[in-house]
Amino acid sequence: MLKIYICDDEQLWIEKARSIIADHFNNKQEIELDFFDNAESLLNVLINKKEYADIVILDIDMPGLNGFETAKVIKDNYPDVLLLFYTSHEQYVFEAFQFQPFRYIRKAHAEQEMQLALTAAEQGLSKRNDKSEILKTNDES
Repeated sequence: MLKIYICDDEQLWIEKARSIIADHFNNKQEIELDFFDNAESLLNVLINKKEYADIVILDIDMPGLNGFETAKVIKDNYPDVLLLFYTSHEQYVFEAFQFQPFRYIRKAHAEQEMQLALTAAEQGLSKRNDKSEILKTNDES
């Protein structure tokens, strides 16, 4: 099961992301979606309740903790989480690099960019989960 958290202070954009994600997966893969309208609630679940998400879709411009402050906390605690910035602010793209986002989705292009990001995330997570190691000892066992 793929677990996705969406954090945005605007309900309209949460619904848009939910719709795109539902259309993308359309019963192809089991997913669990959780929605947060502020960063504090998201961090409470991730940090205090120690729940994990495979993908976090995060707005940058939010009251209270902004997306960059939230991303830092998430990456410090869960470095393997795939972080997707979801924003109307294209001017922050270079500043976002310091948080090693998986993708930067512009809300004006949400349909196309989120679909591409979700496809890439599925492939990345699949490769991560399929890794195996072969160990040999000196006697070739």
